[in-house]
Amino acid sequence: MREISKRTKSENERINLLVFIFATLMDAFFVVGYLQDASVGNISWTYAIVVVAVVAVGLLINAVLYIRNHGSVALRHAVMVGYGVLYAVIMYGANSDLVFIAAFPMASIFILYFDFAFILRSSIGLIVINVAYVVRCVVNGKMNSGIDITTSTLILQLATVVLTMVVVCAITKLAAQLNSEKVSRALTNQQKSETLLEEILHISKQVKENSSTAASLMEELQQSTVSTANALDEISTGNSSNAESIEQQTVMTSQIQEMITKTSNRSQGMKQVAEMSMESIDKGRDSMQKLLEQADAIAAENAKVHTLMGGFDREYQGSG
Repeated sequence: MREISKRTKSENERINLLVFIFATLMDAFFVVGYLQDASVGNISWTYAIVVVAVVAVGLLINAVLYIRNHGSVALRHAVMVGYGVLYAVIMYGANSDLVFIAAFPMASIFILYFDFAFILRSSIGLIVINVAYVVRCVVNGKMNSGIDITTSTLILQLATVVLTMVVVCAITKLAAQLNSEKVSRALTNQQKSETLLEEILHISKQVKENSSTAASLMEELQQSTVSTANALDEISTGNSSNAESIEQQTVMTSQIQEMITKTSNRSQGMKQVAEMSMESIDKGRDSMQKLLEQADAIAAENAKVHTLMGGFDREYQGSG
């Protein structure tokens, strides 16, 4: 709606400019024409000054309204009233019977506004002025030019003005309808565009939300990947340590196996030494047994010697 309002304001400004220029030119022609007629004596200077005054007032009002606001709606009404007053003045004071055609240019330029009510009021005003002119001519019995009235001329004048205004109104109404339909289609298209835009914005919002969710998931996945990588590094480090430990354990196992082998060999040697020691002990025990037996034998012999020595002693003492 805002775009259409701006477009309508822009159109009003262009139409007002065209109408203002056209009305100014028409007023200038009237001023020049009537001053020329007054200078040659066709009309009185009083009448010419009245026309110039009406034109000047109208031009002043139009200029003020246009300068204050190029898109002013009041300008069209000011132009219509000012030109209507001027048209009435020239219709009742001119010496020409064709002055009524001055209504057609301005009525045609008003079509640009596509305002049927405005055109209808303008048309009615121009028709009323022409009807009043015809009535005046009938009452006076003469035309403005001074010739006797001609019924066919007056009927032709009224018919021309009325039919022209009817055509102008019909064109304006049709143009207004077409313009309204165009605006309606524009509004419909704008509403469709706004609806489509809202849907696109909604989809964009969802996509943004999904993108945010996806980004969060990707961040979590990245964190999980980093954690997994760290865990794999730790596992790799642990596996390396385990490999080193296994290697060290293998070396230690080999060393232990070697020590066990050496210990076994030493045990075997010690067993042999023990067996030899047992044999030596057995032999020593046999030797000791023999020594004991010899000692017993020696003790027995010693006893025998002691006994013999005791006997010798007693015999020696008895002989002494």
